[in-house]
Amino acid sequence: MQTKPSIVLIAASIAAVLAAAGCDSTSEPEPSPTASESSSPSASPSPSSSPSAAPYDDPGEPEGSIARAEIAMVDGAPQMSITALGAIVSGQPFVVEGQCTGGDEVDFRVDRAIEGEPEERLLVEGTIDCDAPALQSSSYSLPYDGAVQVSLMADPDVTAAWLLVRASG
Repeated sequence: MQTKPSIVLIAASIAAVLAAAGCDSTSEPEPSPTASESSSPSASPSPSSSPSAAPYDDPGEPEGSIARAEIAMVDGAPQMSITALGAIVSGQPFVVEGQCTGGDEVDFRVDRAIEGEPEERLLVEGTIDCDAPALQSSSYSLPYDGAVQVSLMADPDVTAAWLLVRASG
């Protein structure tokens, strides 16, 4: 990934939750993504979307949500929101989905909510294309139990973005 100006969101560590759950951070999970795309209708498309981009539609916090992050430009300043809502359960599939508008792309990371170096904490990373014709979604199943941190790194032109980690099914 090349260096670019970015807006970085990082959720606060949830060490107490991990300690209470007795999570072990010694294993190195190997993500096995299965990419899928599904359309998502919206009543109000963003005026800055490209003609080929799917209408911008933020789902909020649907049932089964594990973590979510959001960026919105308000009066020229980025407003960031990050919420931890649940935990990933080892071996149970979860979905990472997101959308952005106004720029080219948003890079994301889903990390273990533990102390440590970024390489030790990484579970999943990827990119959301703001001009995608459909909602972008990938499914994963990892040998990790516990809370996660979500971060977004957006192009400077991105006016809005959201990322949701939720239980599959």
